[in-house]
Amino acid sequence: GFVDRTAETQEDMTLTNVKTSYILHVLGRRHCAKDANIFREVKMEKIKKGIHRICEVLELLAAGLVLIGILFSAFSLLRQGQTFQQLLQDTSGFIHYLEQVLMLVIGIEFLQMLCRPNADNVMEILIFLVARHMIVGTTTTFEDFVSVISVSLLCVLRRYLHNLKIKEDKASDETQDC
Repeated sequence: GFVDRTAETQEDMTLTNVKTSYILHVLGRRHCAKDANIFREVKMEKIKKGIHRICEVLELLAAGLVLIGILFSAFSLLRQGQTFQQLLQDTSGFIHYLEQVLMLVIGIEFLQMLCRPNADNVMEILIFLVARHMIVGTTTTFEDFVSVISVSLLCVLRRYLHNLKIKEDKASDETQDC
């Protein structure tokens, strides 16, 4: 009897070990599946961060190219010393000169938008574009009226967004004080 009980106990222990091994194997597969999902998520995050870095580098390259273009344009405007003498004698070339200067200003604003993208910079560019069109272009009275309304609406929208940002900053400061 004693040997038989030991054999039964060993069989029970072996069966228990098999059951435990199977349960651990199944749980391990689930755990591995969770690890695989976590691994995929981490890998996707790394890919997203890499793409974001590439986009930032491309934005900086574009900003650099715009800056080079602005510098070349500024130097070409400054080199034309005879243009200033012509403007003193005859103002007919002033519109062409003003067009070049306003394009330079728009380029500078565009560069600012590339370096610090926010709603204010976008609004400024739009305001300059509409103002340039109104000042330099040959427009009708109605087009001038529409341009004035556009600039006014852009200024009001810019002011609203600026005030909204101030309110949000105050609200976040108040919540941090608590």
